[in-house]
Amino acid sequence: MEHEIKGIERSAFSRLEAVREADCDALVDLFLGDAQPVRRVDPDLGGPTDQGGSRLELVVAAHLDEPESAFEQFCTSIASRAGQSLGCVRHAGAGWVAWVHGRRLALGDRCASIATAVSDVARRCPRVVVLLPRQDEVGRLVAGLDGLSDPPDAIVVLSTTRESDVVASYRQIKSIAALSPRRLHLVEIGMIADDEVAAQSALTRLRDTSDRFLGEAVSGTIHLPPQVGRPATPAPASDLPDAPDHSMLRNGLSGENHRESSNQASPREDVKPAPVAVAAPAPDARPSGRDLLAMLPGVEPVGLRCPEAPGVAFGVDRQGRLHAVSGGVDGACSPDMERSLMLAEAFVARHAVVLCAVDHRLGNQPEVHLHLVSDRYGVLAPLIGGHVHLHLAIGVDVAGQRHWGASELSV
Repeated sequence: MEHEIKGIERSAFSRLEAVREADCDALVDLFLGDAQPVRRVDPDLGGPTDQGGSRLELVVAAHLDEPESAFEQFCTSIASRAGQSLGCVRHAGAGWVAWVHGRRLALGDRCASIATAVSDVARRCPRVVVLLPRQDEVGRLVAGLDGLSDPPDAIVVLSTTRESDVVASYRQIKSIAALSPRRLHLVEIGMIADDEVAAQSALTRLRDTSDRFLGEAVSGTIHLPPQVGRPATPAPASDLPDAPDHSMLRNGLSGENHRESSNQASPREDVKPAPVAVAAPAPDARPSGRDLLAMLPGVEPVGLRCPEAPGVAFGVDRQGRLHAVSGGVDGACSPDMERSLMLAEAFVARHAVVLCAVDHRLGNQPEVHLHLVSDRYGVLAPLIGGHVHLHLAIGVDVAGQRHWGASELSV
């Protein structure tokens, strides 16, 4: 869609929810700016373009460990790939700055309005990227774009191959899916990396996870530094696992006979308790790790440990399905434990080839089912409807000793 910077009815943005940083409100000006920006001509840049509008992309990068360098590599990559000038806009201090990639525009003072900044580069560049400020839930901001007559052409979520960045990027996509599902089709993944094979592997994992759990086949591109060449015949990502850490598999994945599992993944609309599975931890002890696994019927523990999420316990059922469980009781569980489960899920995907070789019960592509256990419904409630199985635990005192059980919150 071609974009002209023009006025749009303010009512279209009435549903924009507040975010933590008030500076994010200035993004509204991009679509609502009434003032006509001053027309400038920079002779060194060839003057204004003759095109009626530019492609507009919103870039999400503040969740990364190094957002500035990721955004710079993204801009360098798309500018060199297209062979055209690229307009860049970002928030700085009390205003916004704009520049043509590779050279700052002489705008004088920082622009108070993002519309002015975007307009300045849009007249010179066929493509404009706006780096969004940091915010807790990017989906809230994107939700405000619903109903606009002139929305952005793409929302690019940047990621790197770092495990923490991959997980954080998926959470950003999930936020958009939850709070602005009508804009999910605009989401693209920009994978920032130094190695194409690692980038392709991480990109595939992000795309597959989004497709599987969010129901949207998100597109993506890889952005390498200019000096990094493409390998002549890159190997498939599935053939290039990370080097195995045998300390993680010191106990192997072999097990005894397994009982039937009743933990089938299914959409959740109405919540009701499933049959209770009673664990047998030590009396008066807070269940954790393998004790939590005992609350999952038909799942037996295996000797697998994720170094990024040591609190997650793994088990396997008779059908060869891998399960990962985290949580706690008496306030020991928090929504942050969902992140540890995602790290565990990514760990399994990264070591899939090794796991299949060690345990013959697992298929060629082991799928891990995620479980979160807590005795606090308030902790689990915000996660209802996601792809994590939620289990509400209860402690029962018998003869002066406490025993724990749990029931799954399911349809």
